[in-house]
Amino acid sequence: MGGSCPLEGYTPLAMLLTDVVSSTAIADVHGDPVYTDVIDLHDRLIRSEVERYGGTEFDHTGDGLYAWFSDPETAVSCGRAIQRVTGRKVSGARLDVRVAVVYGDCYFRRGRPYGGMCNLAARACAQGGPGSLVISDQVRRRVAHQLPLRPLPAVRLKGLAAPPPLFEVPR
Repeated sequence: MGGSCPLEGYTPLAMLLTDVVSSTAIADVHGDPVYTDVIDLHDRLIRSEVERYGGTEFDHTGDGLYAWFSDPETAVSCGRAIQRVTGRKVSGARLDVRVAVVYGDCYFRRGRPYGGMCNLAARACAQGGPGSLVISDQVRRRVAHQLPLRPLPAVRLKGLAAPPPLFEVPR
């Protein structure tokens, strides 16, 4: 989907976000060189999977990465691949990653995703644990027939008026 996004306005898409679990603790316990090794491995692995599944990276959070896909099925497949390639030791620390996939009308500002969907992806991702893949209800509607899903407890998420239904895709 790279290059075909609108410069402004809304378009339907799937958004994937990764987050290195306990990254601050890795830096504190193991030091900056090990932290850098963990983040570098994360970036290589995630970028490789995003590219393999045809996604477009659009932001780096420092210990995570945002990408968009044209459909939620592909984004979930990429998320599952990320589950398989992470969860390993690097320089004495563990690279555990949580992943979220959300879907809907995404607002583009200056040629990149912006606003509510990015916020929802971040809030959904924070609900996952090491190795988790958390999806929104809109994604569930598209993939429930293909995958076992586990509903997550309803939790009020920062900045959202009502708790959105979230689901976990087991490893």
